[in-house]
Amino acid sequence: MPQDTEPERYYEWMLWKLKQEKDMNAKWSKISSDTNWAKDINNMHLKFGVHDWVKARIEAKDYYSLYEFLQFRMRFLDEELHETKEAIKHRHADDIVDGLIDLCVVAIGTLDMMGVDANRAWNRVHRANMAKHIGQKDSRPNDLGLPDLVKPDDWMAPSHEDNVGLTPKFLRRDYEQK
Repeated sequence: MPQDTEPERYYEWMLWKLKQEKDMNAKWSKISSDTNWAKDINNMHLKFGVHDWVKARIEAKDYYSLYEFLQFRMRFLDEELHETKEAIKHRHADDIVDGLIDLCVVAIGTLDMMGVDANRAWNRVHRANMAKHIGQKDSRPNDLGLPDLVKPDDWMAPSHEDNVGLTPKFLRRDYEQK
């Protein structure tokens, strides 16, 4: 792919765009060897003004746009999932990896734009998953014979009630369609 042509795929476009901005702030141009996906996505959103856009919509009480943006993100996830399934169908290993990472980027990015602490939510879900036991779930056939996780009788689902960020504002219905 020539360096001066704009790629069509979102992830490649984002990388291309970053490379094109020669006078980027050093904070954005350094790549850390310490991976923190939630922080990386947050930094990307800061750089591209996503948080400012969300804040402006909230200040304007433009809940319609927030809801539509959330719907857009869900369609974005569907698109990335479809692309990943196509990569599997066509046995393109590189595109499978890219698609799975893109799904993570969009999902974590959606949490970030809604002000949810993704690390906190992750830790709660992970802790709940680790409380499960190996077993067989009758409602989920497992023809491959792999270990399945089942909930013990005393299992408790994680609660995110105190970590929903701005999500209620994205779900408001008291708006006039524009």
